[in-house]
Amino acid sequence: MANGRVAQRQKARTTRTATTVWIGPPAARAASFWWSLRRCFAVVLWRHSPTHYMSLSGQRDGPPEEATPEDLLAGAHSASLAMAVGAALTAADHSPEHVRVDANCRLDHLPSGDPRIGQISLTVTAMVPGIDEDKFHRIVEAAAVTCPISQALRHNVELAIDRKLE
Repeated sequence: MANGRVAQRQKARTTRTATTVWIGPPAARAASFWWSLRRCFAVVLWRHSPTHYMSLSGQRDGPPEEATPEDLLAGAHSASLAMAVGAALTAADHSPEHVRVDANCRLDHLPSGDPRIGQISLTVTAMVPGIDEDKFHRIVEAAAVTCPISQALRHNVELAIDRKLE
């Protein structure tokens, strides 16, 4: 029976998603409180639930509305990359109106049945007046290299980045 559970765990994959929307200096002026503190702001959204608690059991058999460590990792990665991309675009004199990063954090299982983060898929979507697609792609790639969460995960987790201009 134990082998059946291990095989069942190996087949099951869980993907948790978070979205960050980074609003750059032109749009952030409307939010005067945030403007005075940071000159920009980011909002992290978890699609499945507004809850503020975390459950380790949610990884395997908890209800999908419970937050898990994978949710937190997806949120941290989307926020970190959104800020890195926003800063890189601004430094290249292409201030974005907004940058949105969707992060999908996939939980896989090792042959032993133990969980492991297998992949994080990131989709960077931005509205950037006056930039061509090639330059946007290069800036996003460079920002991904400097993103602290990407650096921490590199060589341990498969990272995939898709880039889109609006």
